[in-house]
Amino acid sequence: MSILFGVISLCVGYFGEFISKDVILEKKLELEKKKQETFTNIIEEDKKSPRNKIVYLDIVIKDFMTDDRTVRIFIELFFNKVPKTARNFYELCKKNKYAGVPFHRIIAGFMVQGGDITNYDGTGGKSIYGDKFNDENFKLKHDSEGLLSMANKGPNTNSSQFFITLAPSSHLDGKHVVFGKVIEGMEHVRNIGTSPTDFSDRPLQDVLIIFSGEKTMDAKKKQKKEN
Repeated sequence: MSILFGVISLCVGYFGEFISKDVILEKKLELEKKKQETFTNIIEEDKKSPRNKIVYLDIVIKDFMTDDRTVRIFIELFFNKVPKTARNFYELCKKNKYAGVPFHRIIAGFMVQGGDITNYDGTGGKSIYGDKFNDENFKLKHDSEGLLSMANKGPNTNSSQFFITLAPSSHLDGKHVVFGKVIEGMEHVRNIGTSPTDFSDRPLQDVLIIFSGEKTMDAKKKQKKEN
């Protein structure tokens, strides 16, 4: 009898566990759906009254020989052309999701790449819409230095990873979504582009984003004070 009671208790326990997992999954899906609906509404508003926004990245450049350097770059996000893609980067910056994330790939004369907020090594990334989201459009071309574009692993695999061009790169047109441009601090990006790297284009010295946010009067005052 005691054995039977034990078996029944065990079965009930397993059943309860399955129910709790299902409930948790259902709640997660419900929250994800609400989040998607919220961002869909925001993007629709962006389309109705597009206004480009400016964000900044504070970057520390580690150096074995001299003191570490902290620099700031300002980026205009093209809400007027690619509101969904711009919104993704804007929200990630505003919530400081890029803090501690490295530029993991640097190719001199071509581009600097970073933004892996999950694995920090270029193998991961996550968007505000879920893991990945589709290519919005390819209206903007890689026709100058300083352009901010989505890094991906093929069509419709955008996450949080991005790159900044160091030169015109027309071979990327139609494959990567351009969604912003460095408007201040491009000299720092060029400098990052000269960082020594290994055979896999990984910098030998850390180049890390330490803070990000939206450009405001406070951000301007802080920059002037630091300068």
